[in-house]
Formats: sequence, C-alpha cells, structure tokens
Amino acid sequence: MWKDELTITLDYINKNEVYVAKVDRDPNTAAFNYDRVEFKLTGELPEGWKISFTMKNQGQIFKRGKQVGSIEILGYYGDASGSGRPNHSSIVSVEGIKSGLGNGKLYILERDMPKDPRTLTEYYAIIPIKGHELAYNVWIDCDDLDNDLLAMKRFLQILEVNNGN
Repeated sequence: MWKDELTITLDYINKNEVYVAKVDRDPNTAAFNYDRVEFKLTGELPEGWKISFTMKNQGQIFKRGKQVGSIEILGYYGDASGSGRPNHSSIVSVEGIKSGLGNGKLYILERDMPKDPRTLTEYYAIIPIKGHELAYNVWIDCDDLDNDLLAMKRFLQILEVNNGN
C-alpha cells in the first residue's frame, strides 16, 4: 500500500467491499471523533427553557415543555456554499457571535415549509469546527421574537463542549 492511500472496509448488507481512496495527510484533516464530544452548560437557562442532552453530543431544546429546537453537529463547507442552513429558508439577518463553542454566526431565518401556508421564524447558529468540514449547530423556532432571541444568545454563551479531538 502506498503511503498516500487508505483502505476502508465497508459492510453493505453482509457484502464486504474494499474502497481505496487518496487521503490528504495534513493533520488538520484527521477524522473527527464524535465520541469525544460532550456538550455541557456552564450557567443557568432562562426561565421556562430546558436543554436535554439525549446523547452526549446532541441535545433538544424545550420551551415550556415543548421541543422547539436542537443542538447537533452537521456537515459544513463554508459560508459561500450555504451549507448547514436548513432547506426552504431565507436569511433575514446575520451577525457574528462569540460563544462557548467558539466563533460563528447567528442567523434569523424565515422558513417556508412545503404545503404549509405559514412562514416561520427560526434562530439558527452555526459555529465551524476548526480543521473539519463540520460545525456545531444550534437552532430554535420562535414565537416571541425578542425574548427568544435573548434566550438563544444565552444558550450560546453557556453552551460549551468537552472535546478531546
């Protein structure tokens, strides 16, 4: 095997196949280890809000007992590609943010869902993970624009990650 190739074995319905691909040996492209990511809160949430970490590396956001958002890790290929943002959304505004997860962007989006006449407002934060084509993603659907925006900014301040990558 050449030093610039990697062999990966895949199992498709009990049929083993081998795929050989060239791999960039830059240390910044090392595989991301999801198992070493664990979200944590470092402060108090606004009244009526709760974050439940269903898995250590993803969570659900609740407002008055109803799920209104989530925290997860998604593929991200840079702002120019528009990656990470949800389908059927348009940007109302965007601002730079500093969060416990790192620096990123906070978007206010309008979302039009197929076969639904309503337009929804969503707060959506994306914080790129340095050295990977991934980002931390936090979003909430909002019904009280000003208070929900304050809650979102609070989440971003107190949300951190233990990350051994």
